Amino acid sequence: NPKDEKEKAVIINRSKIHFGMNRVRGHWEDNLKSILPDYPLDEHGIFYQLKMRPFQAVGAGAMVLNEYCPEFEDLFEIGKEIITFEFGNVEELRDKLSWYIAHDAEREKIARAGYKRGRKQHTFSARIKQIFDLVRKKL
Repeated sequence: NPKDEKEKAVIINRSKIHFGMNRVRGHWEDNLKSILPDYPLDEHGIFYQLKMRPFQAVGAGAMVLNEYCPEFEDLFEIGKEIITFEFGNVEELRDKLSWYIAHDAEREKIARAGYKRGRKQHTFSARIKQIFDLVRKKL
């Protein structure tokens, strides 16, 4: 629903920090195991999945603080365009949340850099072009 998406963007934009996780748990995990038995697991033996929400968040101008996943390395400059934390490291997460809440200028600088990268490389039209380019290479 486009109205819901616009409301979501407004809410994300009002947030100082967008917090995100990548783990797939519960019935989703069971479904993935049955459909994709060779799906890659993380170092803890847990399914993870890069979600769309970090892209929505940078597009709405929020700073992203997301659980690390290797795919971020190819998509953003970690530490400059988004901030990540290690799964299960509650102290690291708490420290980063506290620091970025208290340091508006640094948080806003990262949010702006993430927004620029998102608008340049991570729009739907950019991603569709990338997919078509990959398909053309395979043909």
